[in-house]
Amino acid sequence: MYTIKKESGNAVEVLSDLIGMIQSFSDAENIFHNEIGNNEIQNLNHQVEVESQGVGQSIPPEFFERFGIRSLTLNTFEGRLKLSEGIFGNAERNSATQYKWHDFKTDAIIEDLKVLFRNCQIIPFANWSNVYRASDLWYGLLSDVIKPINKSDFDFIFYLGDPTKRLIFEVDEILDIISEFSLYGRVTFVLDEGEAIKLWALLNGKDPETSFLNIDPLALKNKYLSIFNTMNVEHLVIYSDDHAMLFSKQHHFEIARHVSNNVQVTNDLRDSFCAGYGLGLQRQLEISHCIALGMTVSGAYAESGTTPDKEALLSYLKKWIAEVDSSSI
Repeated sequence: MYTIKKESGNAVEVLSDLIGMIQSFSDAENIFHNEIGNNEIQNLNHQVEVESQGVGQSIPPEFFERFGIRSLTLNTFEGRLKLSEGIFGNAERNSATQYKWHDFKTDAIIEDLKVLFRNCQIIPFANWSNVYRASDLWYGLLSDVIKPINKSDFDFIFYLGDPTKRLIFEVDEILDIISEFSLYGRVTFVLDEGEAIKLWALLNGKDPETSFLNIDPLALKNKYLSIFNTMNVEHLVIYSDDHAMLFSKQHHFEIARHVSNNVQVTNDLRDSFCAGYGLGLQRQLEISHCIALGMTVSGAYAESGTTPDKEALLSYLKKWIAEVDSSSI
């Protein structure tokens, strides 16, 4: 059981550090466009690339849709990436059977997936509540692909979505599955504030629709901490349009920003946050800097509506720091 600890870093210090880190990215332009490009942030059904040390290999979007995976980033890969045609599915098949793990699992596809995942570092999964048979698919990947390759340095990112879209036993099941992934790497579990409160309510036998009323900030944090203590994950991230909170066994970190009234908050902001957070993991940044980078990417994206490049991120960070400094005067 873990309690709320002192914050792991001052927000201004973290943001200032992040400026220097981004400036040091000599290949930043390619990184930001390839790893958090338009397709990944704006429309997950478009073509998505799998990166391999600067070499891009396009994989049809059917692959990501079929497995409920948001994107993949490879560490290394030699030669051409070849996957069996069956891995992409048959468009004429009924979707109710298309996404069952058992229906399309073959020795050839399993071996293809082992090759692919063996070279992966970061695996962000799609919104669980919107993926048909997601628990079945992800447990199949875990049991038949991830476990056998004897690799334990993955970074998994899970986004639950609205838990009230599913039955309570399904929610319990996916929480157990996500926790089991932690045996094979670091797991980050992402919830927005509304989803977190609903999840807490479901887990504690409360009404999800009335659990939002009259909750003070400390009570909210204790609810989030209760979720973290229920699971076996490395990081729990609670995300909103204007702030983010991190809960882990090592520390607690919070960071806030100003959001303009004319900025429309959409799911793209969550996707861009996860993309920036994942980029921080790939760059092996401290977790507080990963959170700040995720907030920076989503904030810069919200302002312009386009994928931010290096200069856009630096400009956004400098304005953010100035806002924090002025509010503390």
